[in-house]
Amino acid sequence: MSVLKVSSLLFLTFTLVLLVAGVILWFAGTVLGAVDGVERFMSVLGFDSFRFVGPQLLRGFVAAGLVVVLAGTGFCVFVATVYNLIADVVGGIQFVVLEEDTRRRPAPVATPVERPADGPADRPAGTSPADGYPDPAVRRARGYSSAG
Repeated sequence: MSVLKVSSLLFLTFTLVLLVAGVILWFAGTVLGAVDGVERFMSVLGFDSFRFVGPQLLRGFVAAGLVVVLAGTGFCVFVATVYNLIADVVGGIQFVVLEEDTRRRPAPVATPVERPADGPADRPAGTSPADGYPDPAVRRARGYSSAG
C-alpha cells in the first residue's frame, strides 16, 4: 500500500473516532445538564445570548476533521517523498535483525570424578593429609610460629 492510502486511512479513522467520542460526550453533557450549566455560567459573565448550537458545532468539527485529514496526509506524503529522495542519494537506512535463541537451557549436570581416597593428587605439596594445612616441618621452613 502507498503512503497516501495508509496515511489517509489513519487520519480518517482518527477523525472518525474523535467525532463519535464528541457526539457521545455531547449527549451525556446534555442529559446531565452540563451544557445548560455552561450556558448559564456564560450569561452570568455577561454573555446573555450565548447558546451552544449542536448541529453547527458538529458541522464545524467535521470540517476541522477533514482539514486535519488533508493536512496530515499531505505531510506524510511529503516526508515519504523527501525520505525517498535522500535514500537515493545516501543509500537509505538498513535494519539488521538478528534472531537469537532466547530459550533457557538446563544447567549442566556435573559428573562425579573418581580420585584416589588420600592420594598425593588430592592435596598440595607440603600439606598434611588430615587437615590440609602445611605439616610442621614445612611451617618451620616458611617461618611460621609453632603455636599456630
